[in-house]
Amino acid sequence: IMTLYNGKSFTEIEEKNVAPDQRKYPSRKDEFREQTIVISLSGFDLQRSSDDLFRSTSWMLNLSQLSFYIDSMNNEYNMKYFQEFREFRDSKVYTGRNVIYDMDEGNPEKDSVTFNPGQLYSGLRSYDKRIVVARALENTKEAVSFLSTTTETMKMKIRFMKRYEVDWHKKLVLPFGCLVFFFIGAPLGAIVRKGGLGTPTVISILFFVIWYVISMSAEKFVEENLISSFAGMWASSFILLPVGVFLTYKASHDSVIMNVDTYLQFFRNIKDFLYRIIFQGKRPEYDIINITDE
Repeated sequence: IMTLYNGKSFTEIEEKNVAPDQRKYPSRKDEFREQTIVISLSGFDLQRSSDDLFRSTSWMLNLSQLSFYIDSMNNEYNMKYFQEFREFRDSKVYTGRNVIYDMDEGNPEKDSVTFNPGQLYSGLRSYDKRIVVARALENTKEAVSFLSTTTETMKMKIRFMKRYEVDWHKKLVLPFGCLVFFFIGAPLGAIVRKGGLGTPTVISILFFVIWYVISMSAEKFVEENLISSFAGMWASSFILLPVGVFLTYKASHDSVIMNVDTYLQFFRNIKDFLYRIIFQGKRPEYDIINITDE
Protein backbone atom coordinates (compact mmCIF):
# COMPACT_ATOMS: atom_id res chain seq x y z
CA ILE A 1 0.00 0.00 0.00
CA MET A 2 1.38 3.40 -1.02
CA THR A 3 -0.03 6.83 -0.19
CA LEU A 4 0.78 9.64 -2.65
CA TYR A 5 0.30 13.38 -2.09
CA ASN A 6 -0.14 16.35 -4.46
CA GLY A 7 0.39 14.61 -7.77
CA LYS A 8 -1.06 13.82 -11.16
CA SER A 9 -2.12 10.52 -12.68
CA PHE A 10 -2.59 9.56 -16.31
CA THR A 11 -4.95 6.81 -17.45
CA GLU A 12 -5.32 5.50 -20.99
CA ILE A 13 -8.91 5.00 -22.11
CA GLU A 14 -9.62 1.84 -24.07
CA GLU A 15 -11.31 2.34 -27.43
CA LYS A 16 -13.83 -0.33 -28.35
CA ASN A 17 -15.04 -1.25 -31.82
CA VAL A 18 -12.55 1.08 -33.50
CA ALA A 19 -10.34 0.11 -36.41
CA PRO A 20 -6.59 0.25 -35.71
CA ASP A 21 -5.99 2.98 -38.30
CA GLN A 22 -8.75 5.16 -36.76
CA ARG A 23 -7.66 5.04 -33.12
CA LYS A 24 -6.93 8.34 -31.36
CA TYR A 25 -5.56 6.87 -28.11
CA PRO A 26 -7.48 9.06 -25.64
CA SER A 27 -6.29 9.46 -22.05
CA ARG A 28 -7.45 11.01 -18.81
CA LYS A 29 -5.42 13.27 -16.54
CA ASP A 30 -6.30 13.56 -12.85
CA GLU A 31 -4.86 15.78 -10.14
CA PHE A 32 -5.03 14.69 -6.53
CA ARG A 33 -4.05 15.87 -3.09
CA GLU A 34 -3.90 12.39 -1.63
CA GLN A 35 -4.19 9.00 -3.31
CA THR A 36 -3.80 5.50 -1.91
CA ILE A 37 -2.52 2.79 -4.26
CA VAL A 38 -2.84 -0.90 -3.43
CA ILE A 39 -0.35 -3.13 -5.27
CA SER A 40 -1.36 -6.76 -5.54
CA LEU A 41 1.34 -9.25 -4.55
CA SER A 42 -0.59 -12.35 -5.54
CA GLY A 43 2.00 -13.11 -8.21
CA PHE A 44 4.65 -13.56 -5.53
CA ASP A 45 2.73 -16.21 -3.60
CA LEU A 46 4.38 -19.60 -3.14
CA GLN A 47 2.99 -22.01 -5.67
CA ARG A 48 3.91 -25.58 -4.90
CA SER A 49 4.68 -27.66 -7.96
CA SER A 50 2.82 -30.87 -8.50
CA ASP A 51 4.57 -34.02 -7.35
CA ASP A 52 3.66 -35.69 -10.64
CA LEU A 53 6.16 -33.47 -12.46
CA PHE A 54 9.14 -35.11 -10.73
CA ARG A 55 7.72 -38.51 -9.88
CA SER A 56 9.38 -40.25 -12.83
CA THR A 57 12.75 -38.50 -12.62
CA SER A 58 15.68 -40.76 -11.87
CA TRP A 59 16.77 -39.18 -8.58
CA MET A 60 13.26 -39.55 -7.11
CA LEU A 61 13.02 -43.32 -7.64
CA ASN A 62 14.21 -46.21 -5.51
CA LEU A 63 16.17 -49.22 -6.73
CA SER A 64 13.17 -51.33 -7.75
CA GLN A 65 11.54 -48.44 -9.60
CA LEU A 66 14.79 -47.60 -11.36
CA SER A 67 15.18 -51.23 -12.41
CA PHE A 68 11.65 -51.18 -13.83
CA TYR A 69 12.28 -47.99 -15.81
CA ILE A 70 15.64 -49.25 -17.09
CA ASP A 71 14.10 -52.51 -18.26
CA SER A 72 11.22 -50.68 -19.95
CA MET A 73 13.54 -48.24 -21.72
CA ASN A 74 15.80 -51.08 -22.79
CA ASN A 75 12.88 -52.92 -24.39
CA GLU A 76 11.69 -49.71 -26.05
CA TYR A 77 15.19 -49.07 -27.38
CA ASN A 78 15.44 -52.58 -28.86
CA MET A 79 12.03 -52.28 -30.51
CA LYS A 80 12.93 -48.88 -31.95
CA TYR A 81 16.27 -50.19 -33.17
CA PHE A 82 14.76 -53.14 -35.06
CA GLN A 83 11.96 -50.96 -36.41
CA GLU A 84 14.39 -48.40 -37.83
CA PHE A 85 16.65 -51.15 -39.16
CA ARG A 86 13.74 -52.85 -40.89
CA GLU A 87 12.60 -49.58 -42.44
CA PHE A 88 16.10 -48.82 -43.68
CA ARG A 89 16.53 -52.32 -45.07
CA ASP A 90 13.19 -52.36 -46.87
CA SER A 91 13.10 -48.82 -48.26
CA LYS A 92 16.66 -47.50 -48.44
CA VAL A 93 18.83 -50.47 -49.33
CA TYR A 94 18.89 -52.41 -52.61
CA THR A 95 19.10 -56.12 -51.84
CA GLY A 96 20.02 -57.29 -55.35
CA ARG A 97 17.03 -59.60 -55.71
CA ASN A 98 13.55 -59.02 -57.05
CA VAL A 99 10.77 -61.51 -56.55
CA ILE A 100 8.34 -61.70 -59.48
CA TYR A 101 5.07 -63.48 -58.89
CA ASP A 102 3.27 -65.21 -61.72
CA MET A 103 -0.29 -63.89 -61.56
CA ASP A 104 -1.66 -66.61 -63.84
CA GLU A 105 -4.26 -68.56 -61.91
CA GLY A 106 -3.39 -71.69 -63.82
CA ASN A 107 0.19 -71.51 -62.56
CA PRO A 108 0.12 -70.71 -58.84
CA GLU A 109 3.84 -71.30 -58.42
CA LYS A 110 6.01 -68.27 -57.67
CA ASP A 111 9.22 -67.81 -59.59
CA SER A 112 12.11 -66.02 -57.98
CA VAL A 113 14.18 -64.27 -60.63
CA THR A 114 17.53 -62.64 -60.07
CA PHE A 115 18.98 -60.07 -62.41
CA ASN A 116 22.26 -58.30 -62.96
CA PRO A 117 22.03 -54.52 -62.34
CA GLY A 118 25.17 -53.85 -64.39
CA GLN A 119 23.74 -55.64 -67.37
CA LEU A 120 20.48 -53.71 -67.12
CA TYR A 121 22.32 -50.39 -66.79
CA SER A 122 24.52 -51.05 -69.81
CA GLY A 123 21.44 -51.74 -71.93
CA LEU A 124 19.89 -48.32 -71.24
CA ARG A 125 20.14 -45.25 -73.42
CA SER A 126 22.33 -42.32 -72.38
CA TYR A 127 19.33 -40.24 -71.32
CA ASP A 128 17.94 -43.07 -69.21
CA LYS A 129 21.35 -43.63 -67.64
CA ARG A 130 21.46 -40.03 -66.47
CA ILE A 131 18.01 -40.40 -64.94
CA VAL A 132 19.03 -43.61 -63.16
CA VAL A 133 22.20 -42.00 -61.77
CA ALA A 134 20.27 -38.92 -60.57
CA ARG A 135 17.70 -41.08 -58.80
CA ALA A 136 20.44 -43.22 -57.27
CA LEU A 137 22.17 -40.12 -55.88
CA GLU A 138 18.88 -38.83 -54.52
CA ASN A 139 18.14 -42.15 -52.83
CA THR A 140 21.65 -42.19 -51.37
CA LYS A 141 21.20 -38.71 -49.89
CA GLU A 142 17.88 -39.76 -48.40
CA ALA A 143 19.52 -42.85 -46.89
CA VAL A 144 22.35 -40.78 -45.37
CA SER A 145 19.88 -38.28 -43.94
CA PHE A 146 17.78 -41.11 -42.53
CA LEU A 147 20.82 -42.69 -40.88
CA SER A 148 21.97 -39.37 -39.42
CA THR A 149 18.56 -38.59 -37.92
CA THR A 150 18.10 -42.11 -36.61
CA THR A 151 21.58 -42.13 -35.07
CA GLU A 152 20.95 -38.92 -33.14
CA THR A 153 17.59 -40.23 -31.93
CA MET A 154 19.12 -43.49 -30.72
CA LYS A 155 21.97 -41.63 -29.00
CA MET A 156 19.46 -39.53 -27.08
CA LYS A 157 17.62 -42.66 -25.98
CA ILE A 158 20.88 -44.26 -24.85
CA ARG A 159 21.93 -41.14 -22.94
CA PHE A 160 18.53 -40.97 -21.24
CA MET A 161 18.70 -44.65 -20.30
CA LYS A 162 22.28 -44.30 -19.02
CA ARG A 163 21.12 -41.50 -16.72
CA TYR A 164 18.83 -43.95 -14.95
CA GLU A 165 21.57 -46.57 -14.77
CA VAL A 166 23.94 -44.02 -13.24
CA ASP A 167 21.44 -43.11 -10.53
CA TRP A 168 20.80 -46.80 -9.86
CA HIS A 169 24.50 -47.39 -9.19
CA LYS A 170 24.82 -44.15 -7.22
CA LYS A 171 22.44 -45.44 -4.57
CA LEU A 172 24.97 -48.22 -3.88
CA VAL A 173 28.23 -46.45 -4.69
CA LEU A 174 27.78 -43.55 -2.25
CA PRO A 175 27.29 -45.73 0.88
CA PHE A 176 30.16 -47.95 -0.23
CA GLY A 177 32.31 -44.84 -0.78
CA CYS A 178 31.64 -43.74 2.81
CA LEU A 179 32.91 -47.12 3.97
CA VAL A 180 36.04 -46.75 1.82
CA PHE A 181 36.76 -43.32 3.29
CA PHE A 182 36.33 -44.75 6.77
CA PHE A 183 39.12 -47.23 6.02
CA ILE A 184 41.25 -44.33 4.76
CA GLY A 185 40.54 -41.64 7.36
CA ALA A 186 40.62 -43.74 10.52
CA PRO A 187 44.07 -45.28 9.88
CA LEU A 188 45.47 -41.89 8.92
CA GLY A 189 44.57 -40.54 12.35
CA ALA A 190 46.53 -43.38 13.96
CA ILE A 191 49.49 -43.38 11.57
CA VAL A 192 50.18 -39.64 11.32
CA ARG A 193 51.71 -38.69 14.66
CA LYS A 194 52.94 -35.24 13.70
CA GLY A 195 50.85 -32.25 12.71
CA GLY A 196 47.90 -32.94 15.01
CA LEU A 197 44.47 -33.08 13.37
CA GLY A 198 45.38 -30.92 10.37
CA THR A 199 47.68 -33.31 8.52
CA PRO A 200 45.27 -36.31 8.44
CA THR A 201 42.46 -33.95 7.41
CA VAL A 202 44.44 -32.53 4.49
CA ILE A 203 45.42 -36.01 3.31
CA SER A 204 41.81 -37.21 3.57
CA ILE A 205 40.58 -34.21 1.57
CA LEU A 206 43.19 -35.01 -1.08
CA PHE A 207 41.86 -38.57 -1.35
CA PHE A 208 38.30 -37.21 -1.57
CA VAL A 209 39.27 -34.90 -4.45
CA ILE A 210 40.81 -37.85 -6.28
CA TRP A 211 37.66 -39.91 -5.70
CA TYR A 212 35.41 -37.05 -6.87
CA VAL A 213 37.38 -36.35 -10.05
CA ILE A 214 37.39 -40.03 -11.01
CA SER A 215 33.66 -40.33 -10.27
CA MET A 216 32.66 -37.29 -12.33
CA SER A 217 34.88 -38.24 -15.27
CA ALA A 218 33.64 -41.83 -15.28
CA GLU A 219 30.03 -40.65 -15.04
CA LYS A 220 30.46 -38.57 -18.20
CA PHE A 221 31.99 -41.56 -19.96
CA VAL A 222 29.00 -43.68 -18.95
CA GLU A 223 26.49 -41.12 -20.23
CA GLU A 224 28.34 -41.00 -23.55
CA ASN A 225 28.20 -44.82 -23.67
CA LEU A 226 31.99 -45.11 -23.77
CA ILE A 227 32.21 -47.52 -20.83
CA SER A 228 29.73 -49.69 -18.99
CA SER A 229 27.70 -48.31 -16.11
CA PHE A 230 29.18 -50.73 -13.58
CA ALA A 231 32.80 -50.00 -14.51
CA GLY A 232 32.31 -46.24 -14.60
CA MET A 233 30.39 -45.80 -11.36
CA TRP A 234 32.44 -48.23 -9.27
CA ALA A 235 35.88 -47.27 -10.62
CA SER A 236 36.64 -44.60 -8.00
CA SER A 237 35.69 -46.83 -5.06
CA PHE A 238 37.59 -49.83 -6.39
CA ILE A 239 40.68 -47.67 -6.97
CA LEU A 240 40.72 -46.27 -3.42
CA LEU A 241 39.66 -49.48 -1.68
CA PRO A 242 43.17 -51.05 -1.84
CA VAL A 243 44.55 -47.80 -0.40
CA GLY A 244 42.16 -48.06 2.54
CA VAL A 245 43.01 -51.72 3.12
CA PHE A 246 46.74 -50.93 2.97
CA LEU A 247 46.45 -48.04 5.44
CA THR A 248 44.32 -50.15 7.79
CA TYR A 249 46.92 -52.92 7.70
CA LYS A 250 49.74 -50.48 8.41
CA ALA A 251 47.82 -48.86 11.26
CA SER A 252 47.15 -52.23 12.89
CA HIS A 253 50.91 -52.94 12.87
CA ASP A 254 51.92 -49.50 14.21
CA SER A 255 53.63 -48.60 10.96
CA VAL A 256 55.48 -45.32 10.55
CA ILE A 257 54.52 -44.96 6.92
CA MET A 258 53.67 -41.27 7.31
CA ASN A 259 56.84 -40.41 9.24
CA VAL A 260 59.20 -38.21 7.22
CA ASP A 261 62.25 -39.48 9.10
CA THR A 262 61.52 -43.00 7.86
CA TYR A 263 61.80 -41.93 4.23
CA LEU A 264 64.89 -39.84 4.94
CA GLN A 265 66.55 -42.85 6.54
CA PHE A 266 65.53 -44.97 3.54
CA PHE A 267 67.26 -42.59 1.14
CA ARG A 268 70.31 -42.45 3.43
CA ASN A 269 70.56 -46.24 3.27
CA ILE A 270 70.39 -46.11 -0.53
CA LYS A 271 73.08 -43.45 -0.57
CA ASP A 272 75.36 -45.51 1.69
CA PHE A 273 74.75 -48.62 -0.40
CA LEU A 274 75.72 -46.85 -3.61
CA TYR A 275 78.71 -45.30 -1.88
CA ARG A 276 79.99 -48.72 -0.80
CA ILE A 277 79.55 -50.13 -4.30
CA ILE A 278 81.31 -47.27 -6.06
CA PHE A 279 84.18 -46.76 -3.66
CA GLN A 280 84.34 -50.38 -2.38
CA GLY A 281 83.77 -49.35 1.17
CA LYS A 282 86.64 -46.85 1.21
CA ARG A 283 86.34 -43.16 1.34
CA PRO A 284 88.50 -41.35 -1.21
CA GLU A 285 91.62 -39.76 0.18
CA TYR A 286 92.51 -36.28 -0.87
CA ASP A 287 96.00 -34.77 -0.51
CA ILE A 288 95.98 -31.40 1.05
CA ILE A 289 98.33 -29.09 -0.81
CA ASN A 290 99.31 -25.82 0.70
CA ILE A 291 99.86 -23.18 -1.89
CA THR A 292 101.92 -20.24 -0.82
CA ASP A 293 102.62 -17.23 -2.84
CA GLU A 294 106.28 -16.68 -3.32
